[in-house]
Amino acid sequence: MTIKNAVQIVVRAFEGKVIHQNVDKIKTVLDGVTTGKLLVQPLPTKIQKYTVNRSPHVNKKSREQFETRTYRHKLTQHVHTPEEGTAVLQTLQANEFYGVELSLKILYPSYSFHPDELTKPRADQ
Repeated sequence: MTIKNAVQIVVRAFEGKVIHQNVDKIKTVLDGVTTGKLLVQPLPTKIQKYTVNRSPHVNKKSREQFETRTYRHKLTQHVHTPEEGTAVLQTLQANEFYGVELSLKILYPSYSFHPDELTKPRADQ
């Protein structure tokens, strides 16, 4: 498997509808910027539960439970040149996405040889 140039965007929100609206907006924004394909992967929902005593003095067994859900999606935009990657980042910065948190990561190959060369025995041995 070869590593290609890509921009990875992780979108987080506390509401499912908000995250779907913003992912659709990101898709439409990035359609005009790059020619590479956009992959959308829903990630597992993170659930945190909290338990609080209602009355700490009299009723010790009386408790109340709360939870927060964090919905996440990972978008991977494949780019062919570094200029396309910077165009994607500038386009995302120019737009406003309400109710979500965006994490951006740039993926690129960091080696100058083919990965199959790692498993082949060297000729001088």
